[in-house]
Amino acid sequence: MEKEIIVSIYMAGDNDLTHAGLTDIDELRLEGGSDFVRILLEFDKADESKTIRYEVGKSSTDKPAELVKIEEFNETDSGDPKVLSNFVQWVGKYSVKENFILILWNHGGGFKFKKDIQNIVHSKDNRLFKYGVSSEKNICWDDISGNSIDLIELKKVFLDCQSHFPILGFDACLMGMIEVAAQLNQFADYFWFSQEMEPWQGWPYHKLLKRLKESNSFQEAGASFVDDYLFYHEENGENVTFSFISSAYIEQLIQSLNRIADLCIELIKTNFLDMIKIRHLVQTFDYTDYVDLGDFTALLKDRILVKISDESFKKMFLESLNEFEQYYNKTVIHTGFRGEQLKKSTGLSIWFPIKEKVYHKHKNDYQNLDFAKKCFKWDMFLKCFFRELEK
Repeated sequence: MEKEIIVSIYMAGDNDLTHAGLTDIDELRLEGGSDFVRILLEFDKADESKTIRYEVGKSSTDKPAELVKIEEFNETDSGDPKVLSNFVQWVGKYSVKENFILILWNHGGGFKFKKDIQNIVHSKDNRLFKYGVSSEKNICWDDISGNSIDLIELKKVFLDCQSHFPILGFDACLMGMIEVAAQLNQFADYFWFSQEMEPWQGWPYHKLLKRLKESNSFQEAGASFVDDYLFYHEENGENVTFSFISSAYIEQLIQSLNRIADLCIELIKTNFLDMIKIRHLVQTFDYTDYVDLGDFTALLKDRILVKISDESFKKMFLESLNEFEQYYNKTVIHTGFRGEQLKKSTGLSIWFPIKEKVYHKHKNDYQNLDFAKKCFKWDMFLKCFFRELEK
């Protein structure tokens, strides 16, 4: 691509991922920048009371690229939306919107996360860490403050910054959800993310930079990097997923799913046992209430469609599933997996809990998401599913 690209990484490393961040910086330096690829990052580390902004210099044939310190701050809270906003605005000074890739680097939990508080004192400086802070937040966890950023806050950051990215990436676990894409699709042309947990090694950043240098378009680079990610972790024997998603048809995909969910509400009345069976068969991930959306709709077609006796309803259901499949294939540009237990992964997950406790625990937060408001029939389907289950 013969235009300058800014690769910006918000490294929220004030947690147990600091060492992984240092490894990723080494990978960035291994490939380095170029006349057309510039690398800017902010790193909040756990073993220092400083947050530093760096630029990774241009590549060299005989040594790693230089790591140049641009700015240094006292301790920041990387789980504070204002801190992320400041970073996005800072990077924006160096780029135009069309060329500004943003990567959020941290732990992730899809649309939710909750653990019990467990305080741990860091061995070097006796600072108190709150690993597993009780929170319903999604990404950018800071274990010193106990804060993190949820999808609603993330949307506000991008609105306030008037952001639009060619690619928005999540180097974090479990973020490959239609709920995430629906919340943020207006701010990015494409997404990189994983449906499953990401291994400690995260992304192969040297491969990412190489793809951006050699590709003719963001779509070409984005799709090729999926294969790089999968091969990188295949070498390490890891079970992984990775997806490159277009935002262009997200709204149509949501409306199509809304129609399917409406029909599924009717099917609960006549084919509830089949629906339960599908829920047990569908591809799940580390959070087992996250299911593969493509696999779920394929199971609807394979397992329930053939049992529908009402021909007009059957025709309507088939047309809705076919329409959904068309938009889904346009949305998932490229996806893949490694590991037999992930073989039915197709690129996007959706929340479909099977346990009543999990549903009731998260339903109120879920209903605040843009996805639940736009695809309101899915939310109604979940309500009907558990109402029937409780009988």
